[in-house]
Amino acid sequence: MRKKITTLFMSAISLFFIPILSCLLLGAVLQSVGYAVFWVGKISSFNSSATVEKESYFLSDVLSSLARQVWARSLKSPFDWTFWTTPSSEGSWLHNRDLLSQAPIASDRDRELILFLQQRWLAKVSGFFPLEVKWLCPFFGIQVQTHPETTNSYARDPGSCPSKTYAMKVKIWKRSLPHPPYFPLILARPSDIHEYLPNCLVISPEETIEAIVDQLMNKIKKITDLDHAVCGTNVIVDLTHFLPLTAKNRQAWLLHWKAFQILFSQLCHKHQLDLAKIFCIQRFQQGTIGGIRLLPLHGRFSKEIALQHHVLSDWISCFGLTANKIELDRSLLNTVQERIQRRDIFPSSPPNYLLEKEEFLSDLVLFHQNWKSSHPQKNLMVDATLQLLKGLIESEANWGKIFTCPTRSFIAKLSFFQIRKELEVLIKEQERSSFFDVASCIEQIHTNLSSLLEICLPFDSRDFPAIYRNLLVFLPPILKSFTQCGIHASGMTSLTGILRAVQQQAGPAFHVLYGENSYFEAVRAVSLVSKATCVLDATEEDWKEADLILTQFNPVLKRNDVQTEYRLEKTIEQLRAFLNAGREKPLTLAIDCTVDFLDSPRVRSVLELFQREIEEGTLNVICFRSGLKFDLLGMDNYCASPFFMIHNHSEAWTGFNLLLTDPVLQTDLLSLNWFCLAYKYAAPQLELYRKQVFDNTRALLNRIPPKLYEKEATYRVMPMMEGTDPAFIEMKVFGPLHRLRASAVLGGGLYLKCLKEKLPIFCRRSIGFYHANFGLLFREKSSSMRLTVGLDPAEVDTLAACFEEIAKF
Repeated sequence: MRKKITTLFMSAISLFFIPILSCLLLGAVLQSVGYAVFWVGKISSFNSSATVEKESYFLSDVLSSLARQVWARSLKSPFDWTFWTTPSSEGSWLHNRDLLSQAPIASDRDRELILFLQQRWLAKVSGFFPLEVKWLCPFFGIQVQTHPETTNSYARDPGSCPSKTYAMKVKIWKRSLPHPPYFPLILARPSDIHEYLPNCLVISPEETIEAIVDQLMNKIKKITDLDHAVCGTNVIVDLTHFLPLTAKNRQAWLLHWKAFQILFSQLCHKHQLDLAKIFCIQRFQQGTIGGIRLLPLHGRFSKEIALQHHVLSDWISCFGLTANKIELDRSLLNTVQERIQRRDIFPSSPPNYLLEKEEFLSDLVLFHQNWKSSHPQKNLMVDATLQLLKGLIESEANWGKIFTCPTRSFIAKLSFFQIRKELEVLIKEQERSSFFDVASCIEQIHTNLSSLLEICLPFDSRDFPAIYRNLLVFLPPILKSFTQCGIHASGMTSLTGILRAVQQQAGPAFHVLYGENSYFEAVRAVSLVSKATCVLDATEEDWKEADLILTQFNPVLKRNDVQTEYRLEKTIEQLRAFLNAGREKPLTLAIDCTVDFLDSPRVRSVLELFQREIEEGTLNVICFRSGLKFDLLGMDNYCASPFFMIHNHSEAWTGFNLLLTDPVLQTDLLSLNWFCLAYKYAAPQLELYRKQVFDNTRALLNRIPPKLYEKEATYRVMPMMEGTDPAFIEMKVFGPLHRLRASAVLGGGLYLKCLKEKLPIFCRRSIGFYHANFGLLFREKSSSMRLTVGLDPAEVDTLAACFEEIAKF
């Protein structure tokens, strides 16, 4: 007994003193680094390096002030009740998991639904660094609720950095497949994507190995004869049907593969074929994701395996063919470690906290009457969310059916209850809370809204075209009958579909001209599959031969070392001249409208300008947008790319029907429902959201000191031409040790200074969040920071002060 009391006493002492010791240690580290940086500046001053001296003083001051703040917190925290009661960054996720685990479950379908909703809670396409939200932000009084698997990776791009969720799904799925564990596995869309893979040969079951090699040699010859070899001279040999999966007899599959591998390798060596450029794969599907298993022709520890895996994974990521975040969360649910056991339903009373639909609707009305905030951006977020909730509740005709299912009824009433709790917090703190705190509450509401959408699914693929077409008020009347709408999995998926349609129309060696504002990933994609030329370098012959023109009016980040001004795209003016010259070859104009309004004056002018060419069948106009940016109110929890295309339906454009029908391109059902709901009930608020982000960015650009715009400045902000709708700010660092300086001053000093001023700022990939965020990019001659401003204009003052500090260097 005494031993137990002693153990409990020591545990309590540890819980009391460990936070204090941690704070003291962190403060000591910060202060020590601050002193070190200060003396670096002192030493630099003797060598007449004034810039380094000022940079060192800036960092030293930031670190020292932070150390003092951390020490003050270490002394205060033991006596501060909020320090002990503040929930962890995963508190919301854990609480929701526990609540959902109480749901009645009578079937495997119910169990999978609960598991999916648990997994989806606060899941992001582009997440947070765990260190940020668990350690740094709480020190500065900034509380963020996140998913336990959150990472800074971009879910659409596992080729660069796979997320925790992606890596876990790969690991789990490998266990059920007959292949050796070291065979790489790539997760892809839940459809047959072989037609989108480079130089792909699909082998039928009755083929001999000798015939396969003959086909391979013919394929390589065709590639070599082309002026532009797609993805170099790599060839993919698809053995899906030739080597059928026999998971129940793993040894049989391995014997079959080994026999093929030996003879195939011998024949390739005989014909002097490079095995490093031959990718053998096997495709399969489970639930909502597809899998591609790379079947290496090399030894287990060969570097060719890793290289082939990187090349193929990078290709699939680049063209938007990877499984999206929702598909990953929904898949393989029967194999997750934390299983929910089936619990048959017994006649018992439901938990007393569940809320009925009628009472919830009354709460929404009452909340709307009591919400009196004078903050326009808070009002915008609240108004949009109320419109979405009312639209879903009042328009859904299947509530009666939902409430007859005990599991779905429980989820609906639980979601109503949790939304009510967040609304109560908003009313109580509407004036005292910061914009970020209000937006965080609204984010909790949106996670519950996502659960309601999942159990209702009020829309299907037939609903979206009509809803989206109603928003295209700028369409000339004659072109309305030519307009078709759809929704893809991502912006890069849309571009991939466009490229494939153009390739079918014009042949494998088709020509693409891309504008100077084209997204760097889009430029890379068109360069891999076509003869691609920037319009700035295009000759008259290039314009005549072009099959596709890719343009984007507003600028996006450029990944190069060239000092440049971001400006409006001028492709349209150049295109007009060549169409006037009597061009007869069909041409597709693809406009990336991601950084633009739904009701875009620029798109309107294009359609008015080229209306005759569209009617005559010379021109096909496609406008697409990445819906991950401004169409989610900054929440980043769905995956889609709305698009519309306008052509005269002549036979020349038949190949573009695949944009509307190919399942490889279409988004998942939950994302489809969000965009139907958002575009039907909150489209005006989405436009205001975009405009506010653009306005905040322009306001900050106007307050940046003139010194930072000078062409010879070490720290230089890239100018943004008047008339653009800016969505980001790029600051470049030039000169010696530019990577170190960018990391220390921008990635460290500016970031910590913002946190010190209570400005929530995060390292996240993408734009359009409701909070500020930034990322660092390193190149050979320069490094740069891409900074985006959130919805709150108050961020501009703090960020402008940071730029004023940097201008003193």
